[in-house]
Order: sequence, then structure tokens, then C-alpha cells
Amino acid sequence: MLGLQQVRTRIENNLHYLPTCPITGVEERKMHHSTINNVIEGFGHLPYEEKEYVAEILRKQLAEERRERLFHRVAEAKENYYKGDVKRGNIEDLRKDLEND
Repeated sequence: MLGLQQVRTRIENNLHYLPTCPITGVEERKMHHSTINNVIEGFGHLPYEEKEYVAEILRKQLAEERRERLFHRVAEAKENYYKGDVKRGNIEDLRKDLEND
């Protein structure tokens, strides 16, 4: 089980540098970083039962986001198929196609 500091470090290491917000002039990464820290700190102050409840909500939200991403990916694949941007064949066909590029 990871400790709170290890979780924070992993999150911070995975943050991408984002552009500066045109309205506030603050680098968006800093705003994002600050929000994550606030969430983690707030979570740490919750009673155990509420932490379980929050964790369950987050699991459900992540599952919903995965479904949404999959839906969009399937729609994109169908669009590419109907436009003729998809190639069909076996592994040998793929190898020949790659060699011709």
C-alpha cells in the first residue's frame, strides 16, 4: 500500500506542463497541482467510511469515463472504416503494406 507522500509524488510526476491561463496568467499545471493537493489533503481528513464512499464514487466515475472513451474510439473507428481509411487483411498483408511504405 502506498503512503500519502508516495501517491502525491506519483501524481506530481505524471502531471504534464500545461500552458499559462490567458485570464489569470497562472501556469495551468500549478493550478492543477494545487487542486490535486487540496483533494488529497481533504481526503486524508475524512473518516474511514467516507473515504470508502468517495473511493467507490471515483471508481464509478472512472468506469464511466472508460466507457465514454471507448464509445468515442469505436465511433472514430467506424468513421474511418466508412471513409475507407481502414485496411483489412492478415499479418502477411500487414507486413507487405509496411514494407511498401
